[in-house]
Parts: sequence; C-alpha cells; structure tokens
Amino acid sequence: MMACTLYVAANSKKNSLFRQWIVILGTLAVLESASARDEASWPRIPLPKQVDVFEVGREIVVNGTPIRMIGFVSRATPSELAATMRQLLGAPLMEDLRGTTLVLGRGEGPFYITVQLAPLGSGTRALVAVTKPAVSDQGPPDADADRHLLSALPPGSTLISHTSSFDAPARADQAVVMNSHSADINTEYVKRMLRADGYTLEREARPAQASRSQARVPSGARTMFFKRAGSEAIAVIARDGSGDSVIVLNRLNFAEHGK
Repeated sequence: MMACTLYVAANSKKNSLFRQWIVILGTLAVLESASARDEASWPRIPLPKQVDVFEVGREIVVNGTPIRMIGFVSRATPSELAATMRQLLGAPLMEDLRGTTLVLGRGEGPFYITVQLAPLGSGTRALVAVTKPAVSDQGPPDADADRHLLSALPPGSTLISHTSSFDAPARADQAVVMNSHSADINTEYVKRMLRADGYTLEREARPAQASRSQARVPSGARTMFFKRAGSEAIAVIARDGSGDSVIVLNRLNFAEHGK
C-alpha cells in the first residue's frame, strides 16, 4: 500500500512557494452558498462609506478552515482608513505592521476577523477576512479527497495545502503536493489519476507555449489541460529550488453541490 503523508507546511519556504502558485494559477470560484441559517451565523463586518467593494470569494476553505473574504478600495489614505476601521471594529484590537501593510484583527465568538490595509496610489486597498476555526472533534471537510489524491500519486508525496472556494454553480479546488520523484514519474501518475477520474488530456504546454497568458510559470514546468463533462483540470509540475517536484492541481467542477 502506498505510503502517503498528509502535512500542512508551516515553514516559510513552503508557504512562500504556495503563495507563488496562488499567483500562478489564481484562486478559482466554486459551488453553492451555505444555508440561510449558516449565513446568518457569520458576523457582518461594517465597512466605511464611499468605498468600491469587490468580492474575493464567498467561502474559501484552506486546509479545512472556512474563510470568507471581501475587498474594497478607498480614496482615504491607509492611516485615515485605519482610524475608521478601529472605530468600526471596536476593541480589543490586534495590530501588526508587515512592510507597508497594516493588519488589524480581533476575535468575535468562534470567528476571527482580520483587515489588511495596503497603500494603493494615493488611496488604500483593503482585504477583510473572517475565519471560522475548525471544530476539534471534526475532521477537515476535504480529508477524503486529500487521501484519494495522495493515494493516486507517487509514494512519499506530501500535501502542502488544499484550498477550495464556493460560488454557485461551480466548485474550485487547488491542491499543492511535493515529492522527490522526477517530473516524468509525476506526469505519468497525474495522467493516470485524472484518466481514472474520467478526464481526457486535451493538451500539454511548456512555459514558452503558455506565454500568452498572464500566468508566470517556472522554467521547465509542464502544464497539462484536462476536461470531462462538467469539469476542467489544470496540472502544473515543476522543480523547486531544492530539487523537489511540486504538483499544483486545479479542478473546476460545474456540477451541483454534493455531486
């Protein structure tokens, strides 16, 4: 039986790699919203007046933790907007300056609220996130999918992160996996896994062939595009700086919730 390890990376190297892949492939949208009762249980974050709001994801799940995010742009400076958000959020309030980005945070019942304020020209770009920590006696909602994924990949594969998001009628999942096997071996395993799941390989592309897109793919990466009824998948396989292979698998399913 294949030896598989589920592991959510905590060291900065792997987290940095994961963020890079997020930039490469983006966070895709997914499935139906929660029930009205669950919707009401999430705190509503007051926003300043006269801001341009944009949605980031109705509900995103990162390593089993649900997160809801919304962004907005304001003509106010970061310091002016920070003063407004302090009044709207109330005390007690955690504050942390990361470079030019100010992060405000506080707990509200079982939720944790963070607001990131970053300069944007003469104004400010803000990202508001509400996190609902997983209940201790419940396993991650994607645990079965993670086990299926790792059982289909080469022995010794490690799950770095699993992100999913919801936006009816689609569900998007992104899994980042690392192992010490060659790109050729990983390519064959990925093709075999997706073929068993009913996908058909449409085409493969090298970085030069993918240059028309805005995605920035590492040198030597292999990008494969798959399709099946109601679903699309993109797999990128590349080497990191330490020589390990990194597999980034994005799947977008248009089927209804639960199917």
